[in-house]
Amino acid sequence: MRGLRILEPRRAREFLAALSALLAVAPLTAETHALGLDFAERYKLSIDDAMIAAAAALAGRARLWSQDMLDGMKVGDNLRVANPFK
Repeated sequence: MRGLRILEPRRAREFLAALSALLAVAPLTAETHALGLDFAERYKLSIDDAMIAAAAALAGRARLWSQDMLDGMKVGDNLRVANPFK
């Protein structure tokens, strides 16, 4: 594909190490998948957005920053979506 840049494994490891130093990284588990599928059905989210929301909810986060999901939407018991551009 034209314009597609693929990271070499070494560079990908460096990038992920730097990212992990700045952010909390939640593990992807069967529980995350199950909750993500539930969120996709219940809130009519894309699978990608639902998995992100599930990971945030299981990590105990109260706010999920997203420009793609509905600003102010409550997902699950304690997670609320916020658009960073509003």
